[in-house]
Amino acid sequence: MPAQPPFHMIETRLLRQFLVVAEELHFGRAAVRLHMAQPPLSQAMLRLEEKMGVALFERSSRHVVLTAAGSVFRERAQAVLRLLHDAVAEAHAVAMAHQVLVVSGVQFRGYDFLLAALKHVCEAPLGVRMELRQGTTVEQLAWLEARTADVAFVRGVDTLGPHFASACVAQESLYAVVDARHPLAQHTQLALAALSSASFVFTAPRLGPAYHAHLLRLCRAAGFTPTLAHEVENMQTLLGLVEAGMGVSIVPASVVAHTEGVRFVRVADPSPEVPARVPLYMVWPDDGPNPPRDAFIAAVRERMPLQAQVAMPEPRC
Repeated sequence: MPAQPPFHMIETRLLRQFLVVAEELHFGRAAVRLHMAQPPLSQAMLRLEEKMGVALFERSSRHVVLTAAGSVFRERAQAVLRLLHDAVAEAHAVAMAHQVLVVSGVQFRGYDFLLAALKHVCEAPLGVRMELRQGTTVEQLAWLEARTADVAFVRGVDTLGPHFASACVAQESLYAVVDARHPLAQHTQLALAALSSASFVFTAPRLGPAYHAHLLRLCRAAGFTPTLAHEVENMQTLLGLVEAGMGVSIVPASVVAHTEGVRFVRVADPSPEVPARVPLYMVWPDDGPNPPRDAFIAAVRERMPLQAQVAMPEPRC
């Protein structure tokens, strides 16, 4: 064996293999843990010993034991791999620290799992600073295209190009919104057909074409085409018009809250094939690594509700 081994040629893969063999003291069991055949593992340990210039194991047909040199090397190899792991984690944290993650299209109220993901990436050691924007679906996709936003939340992905990735993160129940004096205001659930003769207040289709089309499909599945009385720019205006008795509307569960003058009534599924729910999609450019964005996406995926369904809040009157 060479007297002066080339230490710089020892690969971390060999260190990890050595540590498993040193723990098992059996090449067959170690090979199973490492998901490899035994002969290549035995050859790898011989190669490691040759690189180091010392014997790490005493081998016989009955047993495998560490030599004195092997015992010392095991301790040092464990320390080296721990240091390497810590170094990679710290470098990743430094790379992400103080970076800005631009998220658009979602008001976090009503989405506890998104708030938890946001808190995770904004806290140490990641330390990402979040910038939140509001915009129409068209605006959000344009921001993603121009790389001025990192992640967007939209109601439909039918128009996404191949350079975008997406994931459905929520399936929200829908609620009818009526003014407090409406005959249906005291109901806890209603069939959508009960609103067939009402005038509706909707957000303008250009703000979210997929969402608007989804509501129309639900109404048609319930047997009617809604009469549109007013189009508005935001939910606050929508609720104000409903409170004034100028129409009724349909909103996702995340909008449900105590609001004076209006009542929220759960909408029953028009049919088993057409549930009264609306999806929420997370969309981002599929263009390679982006540490803050990728950390946020991973945090959302870990925390999103089972089967991507937001818990349905109870309306408070």
